[in-house]
Amino acid sequence: MRRDRKLAGGWAANASPRARDIGKKPSERGDDPADEIVEFDACTTLNTSLGLSKGAWEASVWVDNLSNERSLVSFQGTSAVGVRTGLRAIYLVPRTVGLNLSYRF
Repeated sequence: MRRDRKLAGGWAANASPRARDIGKKPSERGDDPADEIVEFDACTTLNTSLGLSKGAWEASVWVDNLSNERSLVSFQGTSAVGVRTGLRAIYLVPRTVGLNLSYRF
């Protein structure tokens, strides 16, 4: 949900708080029939952005995974005997901060 507000001097501001809820789910597959099915816990990620604009210019700063939630969301590999790759855990992307600058012409 984006909120916009007009400011003095031709400036405008916007804010966009977002939440993403990921429910509890079982792993999709194993690489070996003997692999155990893993259940991934539910988690919620919080993302936000704040922006300022005037005329054709806009600047915004954004943060994904604001709370820096570190939840296991998937894995690759196998636990089968004789396989060298082993298991590789895949977690949510850690807190990420960015800046966008744009000009409309």
